[in-house]
Amino acid sequence: MAATTNKTSMTPLTERMRTSTKNVHDRSDRLVNLKLGLALTSPQLYGEALGLFAPVYETIEAILERHQDGGRLQPLAALLNEFRRSPGFDEDLRFYLGEDGSSELRDRQKGSGAPRELQEYINRLEEIGREDPVRLVAYAYHMYMAVLAGGFMIRKLVKRTMRLKDDRGVRALSFGPDTDTRDLRRRMKLCVNEGLGLDEKEQIAVLEESGEVFRRNNELVGTVRDSASFSRVFAKWMWGLGTVCVVVPAVVIVFSLSQSKSNK
Repeated sequence: MAATTNKTSMTPLTERMRTSTKNVHDRSDRLVNLKLGLALTSPQLYGEALGLFAPVYETIEAILERHQDGGRLQPLAALLNEFRRSPGFDEDLRFYLGEDGSSELRDRQKGSGAPRELQEYINRLEEIGREDPVRLVAYAYHMYMAVLAGGFMIRKLVKRTMRLKDDRGVRALSFGPDTDTRDLRRRMKLCVNEGLGLDEKEQIAVLEESGEVFRRNNELVGTVRDSASFSRVFAKWMWGLGTVCVVVPAVVIVFSLSQSKSNK
């Protein structure tokens, strides 16, 4: 028993996070990937899909900002300015939905129009931000490593599918020319494994929360079915399976690769 405990303690936390979330990766509903493929056939729907996750990144970043000058997450918060995504989401929402559409979406999310899954997601982030900020490490690591690892491939796919001439519309997936994403991934892993100095109890909390990250993400993507835009796109899909049969496999491959790379 002691040997098992010692072996576990020697395994980097990020590797334990990868192992502990393998099953939830494997159980990911294929319909989620289908919806992502469908989203890429409609700028409006893709914008709405981005809008589901914009508040998640904003909330994570707002909590980390409170730790930049001290606090339990200060080593991770010190990297925030390098991996911050919310400004890019804002630009992309305005690009796909327009100024008015973006504002209307934001207003709905702040009121009673937000999907229950999104509100519960935000509530959970705010709860752990107040009461157990160490658990936020799970969200920060999985959410930002996915972008760092797979963002380039997804950006290329979106630009090709949406016929974008430049990075307008993919700002959330883009990093500046001076950012070495591979090095940033390395430093984020080092921060989680060593910089934060998490004890075994704290590491267990992060491992527990890691599964919640993927569960909540899948539930959030599932709310796309409630969108009027999704209904319109789905109706078109029924008459144009050929296009989607090309897009969907590409999305499945890209997202599978990005999830795999984010955990290496």
